[in-house]
Amino acid sequence: MTTTILLAPAAGGKTQRLVELLIGEAGSIRPRWAVLPDRTQVTALRRRIADMGGALGVSVGTFGDLFQEILARAGRPVAVTPEPARQRLLRLGLRQLEAEGQLPFYRPILRTPGFLEVVGEAIAEMKRARLEPHAVSDLASSLARGPELAEMGRIFTDFETRLAGIPWTDREGLNALAIEALREHPGLLADMPLIAVDGFDSFEAAQLEALAALAGQVERLIVALPGTLAMERAAYRRFAKALARLRQALPDA
Repeated sequence: MTTTILLAPAAGGKTQRLVELLIGEAGSIRPRWAVLPDRTQVTALRRRIADMGGALGVSVGTFGDLFQEILARAGRPVAVTPEPARQRLLRLGLRQLEAEGQLPFYRPILRTPGFLEVVGEAIAEMKRARLEPHAVSDLASSLARGPELAEMGRIFTDFETRLAGIPWTDREGLNALAIEALREHPGLLADMPLIAVDGFDSFEAAQLEALAALAGQVERLIVALPGTLAMERAAYRRFAKALARLRQALPDA
């Protein structure tokens, strides 16, 4: 198993090199994956591969798409909660917590436009950072923002409890389920010669943990990042932190 961090300036040929590796030998049907940040980049890379003649066995998608395949392989397929259903779970939780008198800090703004979306994004951000509800509650007891965080911890706990009660997960929850599946099934991706990750200039904690788990499964993991080894140009300095975190998560790269 080989893990590589591919560094090159913008327009320095990173994506072209990854496309060549993904296409690989003509006629190969072994499953290879390209992981990109969003649908716009997914569509662009699919077109680029098609323009070079296409390739059998190559899948192009986001981390969420790859996680869905991992869970399907592990015999644990799961549907992602549609956004309206996710907001309904949040709304029901907020109403119940308010009725129980558990949200005195947020009560004045509970019904203001946009509050539901802000709370939903806060929960998503905490999950992307791999924070558990109890960790948020523990943090609240040690900071000046105690009441605010304590109530957010209650909302987070209620949401996770409601989500666990239906046969769905949210997009952030896919990450944890996929990592768990990889750890439980060490040979799950043994038939994959390559996973290429491109288009990112930073990585969330959840994505770094996923990359570390993938590195122990596939023959070759390549993660492309803008910049150079020295990150000497001012334009590259913002990528230096991402590179440091990537090296910490992938020490053998």
